[in-house]
Amino acid sequence: MMDAPAEMQIQRLVHERDQLLREAEALKNKIAGLDMAIGLIGNGPMKQPGSSPGRKVHVSETIVTLLREAGEAGLKARTTIELAAERGIYLNGRSVYSLLSKMTRDGTVVHEDGRYRLKEFGRYRASIVGVPEPMHTVGDP
Repeated sequence: MMDAPAEMQIQRLVHERDQLLREAEALKNKIAGLDMAIGLIGNGPMKQPGSSPGRKVHVSETIVTLLREAGEAGLKARTTIELAAERGIYLNGRSVYSLLSKMTRDGTVVHEDGRYRLKEFGRYRASIVGVPEPMHTVGDP
């Protein structure tokens, strides 16, 4: 049997360990909340629900990858979200629409005939070097 002082010390250490475990769980929850907020804003990495620890998805990179794969056919925003979901990647709709608008303003993406395409796949590319390409924004025909 243990003497009383040793038993009290063990109880104190167990209590301290349990407290640290609760604090660690609280920090994990805070981090998950921040990851979700970052994902909703759309420019940062977003942890996927149910994903393995450390697996992050960059929303803008996912969109660019899907647009590159679509090529000249382009994608509608809703289709982009659905294709990502088929790959197990959840993209927030508002983030996708917001990022596509931003990418259009930045010139990375063109919006033609209701579809988004990477600039390199846009139908209205300039055919002569030195001629500026027309700017297409969301809502342009």
